[in-house]
Amino acid sequence: HPGFLWWQAELASALVDLGDRDAAWHEASMLLATAEAYRLPVARAMAQRGRALARPEAAGEELAEAVATLAAGPARFEWARAVSTQAELAAGDPPQAARLAHQAAGLHAAVGSRPWQHGAEALAARLRPATLDGFSEREVEVAAHAARGRSNKEIATALNLSVKTVEFHLSNAYRKSGVRSRAELVRRMASLRSR
Repeated sequence: HPGFLWWQAELASALVDLGDRDAAWHEASMLLATAEAYRLPVARAMAQRGRALARPEAAGEELAEAVATLAAGPARFEWARAVSTQAELAAGDPPQAARLAHQAAGLHAAVGSRPWQHGAEALAARLRPATLDGFSEREVEVAAHAARGRSNKEIATALNLSVKTVEFHLSNAYRKSGVRSRAELVRRMASLRSR
């Protein structure tokens, strides 16, 4: 049953998150056997993704095969997740991982899976070298005021902007620097300026 197969794939992912890679490998391998027996390519690719998560050191070919299978079929969300997994596992090669994370973010955006899209964007931002080069002049100004502890309203008054515009520039600064909070932005700005 498709629901059971999906559940088994999710169980493998959850077991990895819980740190039980052996159990995750077992569940994903059971799913793989079922998918091969019934010739279910999407389930097979999901199982391969689960096995890659469970044993990242041996993920290469199997995960690449899963991505290729999913890219050729209708399961767009699963394709995006497989590319996200490739990006996560390619962390030792930052340019490659960043390229895959950008691809995954685009795929997730196309299917409307916003939380996964944001996760892929955050991964891409973390892998991007930390510089001020990608910031607009206004983003640097707004972020600098935020780093001094000023509220959005105070920043808007100081720069003669609307509060919405300040929020827009701060949001861009968060995204570009790979941070999620004002406190993280303050630390990131300080580290960038000290270089």
